[in-house]
Amino acid sequence: MSESALTLSGIVLNQVETGERHLRTTLFSSHDGLQSILLRKSRTTNSNGLPDLFDDVECSLQGRMQKGIPFVRELFIRAKRMHLSQDHRRFLSACSIAKFFLKNGDHLSEPDRYAKVLNSALDALMRDGDGKAVLFKTYFVFARDEGHPVKESWLSDLSSEDRALARDILSREVLSSGSYSPRLDHVLSSLVGWLNAETELII
Repeated sequence: MSESALTLSGIVLNQVETGERHLRTTLFSSHDGLQSILLRKSRTTNSNGLPDLFDDVECSLQGRMQKGIPFVRELFIRAKRMHLSQDHRRFLSACSIAKFFLKNGDHLSEPDRYAKVLNSALDALMRDGDGKAVLFKTYFVFARDEGHPVKESWLSDLSSEDRALARDILSREVLSSGSYSPRLDHVLSSLVGWLNAETELII
């Protein structure tokens, strides 16, 4: 985010208490990528409460501290994703996606592309999409867009059965839990192993 920026919008990926009065909140913005802000816990300028994880927010900023973290002057929650917290497995999948973006979302040259990946993943979980399939698709598309030969190298080396399953997940909207072959566990594990061995991405 540039020094002159006065507003910031994005999806809340992490919140950590900082002292008694503030939350250090990390967003992923389609314009600015990963950004941290300081949000007062007791706010009179916020008309719709403090944000939760995975909420889509827009805020105006007061300015930067010496460490480069701006205070929030006013915050508006554009969309809530409370449905993600109503199922333990779905929430854990959403948290895994958030951690992945927190670990790998710095210095992306085209954050808008990855914001679409993030939104698509969370929306799939909101529709009760299979968590493992959503994770698989998120990791694959993120790695592909980063320029890694995940299709040419990893996908092409799979067995015909696993390759068909992977292509089915990648080619359409993620289906509900229980819709996929038990081989999905193996396919997801294989992709994670390949990414850990062949790329700098952290999972």
